[in-house]
Amino acid sequence: MKKQTAIALVGLLVILPLLLTSCASMAKTDVDAFRRAVEEIWEKYSEALTNGDPGLFVAIHAEDVVKMAPGAPAGMGSQAVEKRIRGGLETMEFEDFSIKLEEVEAFGDLGFARGTYTYTATVRANGQTIKFDGKYLTVFKKQPDGSWKIYRDCYNSNTQ
Repeated sequence: MKKQTAIALVGLLVILPLLLTSCASMAKTDVDAFRRAVEEIWEKYSEALTNGDPGLFVAIHAEDVVKMAPGAPAGMGSQAVEKRIRGGLETMEFEDFSIKLEEVEAFGDLGFARGTYTYTATVRANGQTIKFDGKYLTVFKKQPDGSWKIYRDCYNSNTQ
């Protein structure tokens, strides 16, 4: 019994410093500041779509972003995002785009947001109006300059 206790004590003495070091090295994240950053990104996201501005849309995404849109393969990288958004803006004119933030959490240089979104758009080819609502789960990554950008983005419809 004493041998098992001694082994457990030695194990604890070896593991405890490693745990403390790894916890101490994880940067403390101000979740309120992260929430404000996400709210600003969502404002720019909506602005980019309603103003037909693909440059602004791409600017809020990390260079190595992965976008997982419904019914399509994942878009990998900012060039793929730019190609898709240009195509989308040529096809549809967004009248409004509203994003509701329901939950945020951040750990070190990564954070996530979960919520819902709605939009109204007109199909340019036939004038048909589309009303849409869906949900999202988005991962953000802190950039070297301290800003946050969309890093992984997955969203889908509530009705289809």
